[in-house]
Amino acid sequence: MFFSPKLNSTAKNVYDVVIVGGGIVGCATARQLKLSKPNLRAVLVEKEAKLAAHQSGHNSGVLHSGIYYVPGSLKARLCVKGIDMAYKFCDEKSIPYKKCGKLIVALNEGEIGGLENLFDRSQKNNCRDISVVDAKRIREIEPHCQGIKAIWSPHTGIVDWAVVTLKMAEDFKQMGGDIELGWSLNKIEESSNPQTPIKLIDSKGKEVLNFLGKNLLGEYF
Repeated sequence: MFFSPKLNSTAKNVYDVVIVGGGIVGCATARQLKLSKPNLRAVLVEKEAKLAAHQSGHNSGVLHSGIYYVPGSLKARLCVKGIDMAYKFCDEKSIPYKKCGKLIVALNEGEIGGLENLFDRSQKNNCRDISVVDAKRIREIEPHCQGIKAIWSPHTGIVDWAVVTLKMAEDFKQMGGDIELGWSLNKIEESSNPQTPIKLIDSKGKEVLNFLGKNLLGEYF
């Protein structure tokens, strides 16, 4: 959906696709585009001086199992599939992570109903190896945790998503992709050149990227 016929031009600032935003979504998308289309001329532009400068580098770092999401939703399906893909990517790139597991704890009888609803949701989402444990098992897993019942998610983990983002960007560059930092998109205009009908102009009004009219804008926009 992002592609058009190739240009004849070999100018450095001419691309087949422009990805705007250097967070994890932008870097993952850029990487996958080059994996799928090795000859694609692609550039990723980021307005900050580094990648993963915002949400991708400032979060809880959790590898979620998919318990919380609405059954049948795209988010639930992607989370259940994505956690194994994330662990595999981390292993391949030697990215440190910890598969520490997670306890979702009911402190009293009034919280049991909500816990049971969450467990039911985890089963509908096909989350792997989720179980309900009693107070004794809670203390075995985490001696400092108090509760009468809990959901145990053994595959939940933690990772530095900024490191994951940078590894994806590294792959993208090694496959021939370009990355422009400090490049803040200001406006998109039509070009007088029919071969490159679209031009992207940065906030300084100077730097211009010409491309075929296929772009991918991140959450910032």
